[in-house]
Amino acid sequence: MKKPLLYLLVGVFLGASSFYGLRMLRKALRKQHVEQVELARTDWVKQAETLPVSNKSFRNRFSACDDELLLSYFNLKRDRNTETVKTEGNIEVWNRFLPLFNQWPQGLKEYCERYVSHIYVVDELGSSAYVLQQNDSSFTILINRDAMESLPNDWFTSREATAINLTSEYAIDHRIETDSNNRPEFTLETLLIHEVAHCVGITAGQTREFDSGWGSLGQHSLLDGVFQVANVAMEMTEKNQSQFGDFHYYRNKRLGMEEYVKRLRLLRNSPFPTMYSSVNDLEYFADFFYAYVHCIVLKRPLEYAVFKGGNEITRVKSGISLKQHEKRCAIISNILSEL
Repeated sequence: MKKPLLYLLVGVFLGASSFYGLRMLRKALRKQHVEQVELARTDWVKQAETLPVSNKSFRNRFSACDDELLLSYFNLKRDRNTETVKTEGNIEVWNRFLPLFNQWPQGLKEYCERYVSHIYVVDELGSSAYVLQQNDSSFTILINRDAMESLPNDWFTSREATAINLTSEYAIDHRIETDSNNRPEFTLETLLIHEVAHCVGITAGQTREFDSGWGSLGQHSLLDGVFQVANVAMEMTEKNQSQFGDFHYYRNKRLGMEEYVKRLRLLRNSPFPTMYSSVNDLEYFADFFYAYVHCIVLKRPLEYAVFKGGNEITRVKSGISLKQHEKRCAIISNILSEL
């Protein structure tokens, strides 16, 4: 065998060995991280279980996060370079939100009293809000202070901007409130309805638990026909994957504007009531629940608008009230009535 060919084969072998070794190292480090997270979760849950859900009403469960063990667990779980830290809670926004809470469906209000143990305000969350499951019957919600102090239409537009490459040629102007309701307490309401919906999905048996990789779909599932169990994960059906797959928020991976506009134009007649609901199965349930309460029950707007060169090129309203969503809306209505 000629030397150059021998060197090539040796190089390929060593490269393959190195690549395999690197994969094994990453796998071992990931396993170690998962074990650390689980230990941290166990410690936090043990602490949380010694503190029963507050006897005070839901109105008094809002505060700045002073739970160092929770923050340590959350930072380890999210594995982010920037640590989430405690901050002061804006009690004025919370107090202005409470009259809005009174307008929620009765079952949803009672659910919050029973299942939501704390609502903590933090800085550097890495997203607008996040819910953590303490045990089978208790959840803690974390809210980013900057998000809850934003105007709702600004927040909604900014969240969409985290998923796209917004060049100078384009502008977006999305709306979830009228001008008269464009105040921070309405942003807080949106964040809470979405996060509480995650809790409802678990307790109603409509979604997997947060750390579960897969599960079977029960009868009358909201996910039926949209997501399916494939291998060991819940994935979109092939058709939905081809139209709405690979969409991310709050990450570096972003969608080009032409593709984003294409998806927006498909949105109204799709199974997705919002763009965010196409992220994964958990977000699909939570944002469908949110869109139902927001648009159908509270009769609020939800629409997307994109401009190119100063001219509007598309404006799309959520299709939540259209016929294709009737069965899924009936599922949400039944869940609300049984809370």
